[in-house]
Amino acid sequence: MKRPNLFYHATKELSQDAFLCYVFSYFNEEYKNSYPKEYEFSNFFIKDIFKRLNINIEPKKLEMKRQHLNIDILLIVNDSIYIIIEDKIHATEGDKQIEKYKEKIFNEYKVNEENIYSLYFKTGDESYRSLENKKSYNNFIYMMREDIISIFENYNGDNIIILDYIENLKSMEEERNNFRNIDLRKEKLSWNEIVGLYNQLDKEFYPLKENGNFPKDSNGEENFFDWEYVSNPSGGFYSYFFCEGLMYEKYHFYPQIEANENYFRLVIKLNPWSKPEEFQELKKQFDLNKLYRCLEILKKYFGNSIEKPKSFRPKSATMTVGVFNDWLVLDDNGHINTKETALNINEKFKILISLKDEFKDLI
Repeated sequence: MKRPNLFYHATKELSQDAFLCYVFSYFNEEYKNSYPKEYEFSNFFIKDIFKRLNINIEPKKLEMKRQHLNIDILLIVNDSIYIIIEDKIHATEGDKQIEKYKEKIFNEYKVNEENIYSLYFKTGDESYRSLENKKSYNNFIYMMREDIISIFENYNGDNIIILDYIENLKSMEEERNNFRNIDLRKEKLSWNEIVGLYNQLDKEFYPLKENGNFPKDSNGEENFFDWEYVSNPSGGFYSYFFCEGLMYEKYHFYPQIEANENYFRLVIKLNPWSKPEEFQELKKQFDLNKLYRCLEILKKYFGNSIEKPKSFRPKSATMTVGVFNDWLVLDDNGHINTKETALNINEKFKILISLKDEFKDLI
């Protein structure tokens, strides 16, 4: 029988704050003999954070503050190093939240800015692009669930609270990664499995972008890939999208994966971009005939691999022009081959971007 796990119930960020402070508390020398495993791990954890932040001093004294200046956790090490921990589970960072905290520390303690560091600690999921956008911060690192598991696997004691935490994170990771075991010829992905797939697609597209194999947009500028949850009256879906794509003055075409527990597809979207006051008027300009003509052009280059959506919605905020039927690459067991699927989508994206002259008299 599987025993109850504290962290199946303690699911809020305040609970995780408390847990991290609990682990850091064992850093102090007084626990070295009475709780050697916890003391050893807490010191390992702090030193690992130092290593990732490139802080080249030996941590000897640790002070913790919770919710001080509205900061989740503030670590003050050796009376001179200030580490802001922004702790998240499913939420994301607010607008320049970490930079605002750094300013508060600077004003409160009059400390040299070079001694203020920040750690974005997240056990939930977040897109690669969202995380990369945070790298503009100085003295900053992030730890995601995989990183955190790899750190906590160094604990070799029998503290049930720490063991529960590790087991809960591994359970979350297994739920996400179970997409690898789904026969997509027979089954649909769950919400958690969709997120796991999108996490992996980030890892597949990243080297393509780094190696210059991810296409630039039709103006020669950088494209990007990102994913997010999209709410709608029918229950919403997770979108994995590729922008900016094939661009015109007021519209752009781009591929987008749409997935929920009922459907899983790659589509080409046509969206207006404009000032808010022009948006409604732009939507009115696009009628059914234009969408049919767009689809005809796409079929000319993609052939039978692209089909008409169930219905055209020219007045909606985003217009689906075509649906691909050959974008997924499955192995003999019906499991998705993420690398080959990413390469397949990448090639379709390149073709789409090459069609700028084809649509110039239509858009």
